[in-house]
Amino acid sequence: GTGIGFKLDAGTGGSNMRNIRVENFFIRGGPNITDIFYSRGMVASQFKNISVREGTTTGFKLLFSVLNTYQDCRVSNDELAMTTSPTTYWLLDNNGTNRCQENTFINCDVSGKGASSTSTGFKLTDATLNTFYGGTSESVQRGIDIAAGCRANTFVGMDLEANVNEDILDAGTATSYISTSSFGGGANAGTQITGDGVVFVGGAYSIINFSAASTD
Repeated sequence: GTGIGFKLDAGTGGSNMRNIRVENFFIRGGPNITDIFYSRGMVASQFKNISVREGTTTGFKLLFSVLNTYQDCRVSNDELAMTTSPTTYWLLDNNGTNRCQENTFINCDVSGKGASSTSTGFKLTDATLNTFYGGTSESVQRGIDIAAGCRANTFVGMDLEANVNEDILDAGTATSYISTSSFGGGANAGTQITGDGVVFVGGAYSIINFSAASTD
């Protein structure tokens, strides 16, 4: 097909759908699929054991997602390698007005083996108070990319390695990294902090660079 592979859409503005439950799906797109899994306006819902692969733009595109749980969901890249790699594997953004906030991610994975060097694992564009427990973001250009304006997101026990550029590029505010591991190497890899109030508790990092503007 073309366009979006799997779509849950409550519509524009503050419209939302609540108490949705989606489990045990394998969604394979193709070279004409943009967003493999697309959702807008999901609230207090649960998504479990969903694997997606093969799309050009986004693996999981979450717009205005609030108080949801995502467990064992992954952008799957098996030993055959994806023939069509999304530029962003996970995207958390607004719907034009309402941001993504207070979601919980448990063992959600990015495995970018064979992905294009321009792919990003987790991209937080307008996201606040989200928590990521476990999971990986490996073998893409950038493991985690947090934009300015994102606040108080937490990563616990995530493993980042073998990314082409940064494991973490964080321009947000008050992000917490707890027992998270980053094994990127080189002057442009590792963890790059340009935002404020970032907190590190435990974990292992090969390199952390703070910009002159950051207060951490």
